[in-house]
Amino acid sequence: MIVLLLTLVMLVGLSLAGMLSAGEAALLRVTRASLTEALAEAELGRSPDPERAARIRRAQALVVDPTAIVASFALVRVMSEVVAIAAGTLLVQQVIPGENVPNGSR
Repeated sequence: MIVLLLTLVMLVGLSLAGMLSAGEAALLRVTRASLTEALAEAELGRSPDPERAARIRRAQALVVDPTAIVASFALVRVMSEVVAIAAGTLLVQQVIPGENVPNGSR
């Protein structure tokens, strides 16, 4: 049971870290000009799409201060990586048979 739980925690942590890393890269790559152009196309194009326009407006709010957003993404990403690494370490300790950890006394 503990092996399954540790595996699940490790996979969720790594998945979250990967998604946050992709979000950081996307946020640093997008420009205000490209979002403004996409918004104009979504609102004034041949077939206006209000849902797409709303998503673009939310993205524009993130691009106002990308440094602060990326810093918060990085903090959560590093925390999820640490949790995943700790779970992986405990998983390896549970799976590999062997003696108990020595306590240093001989």
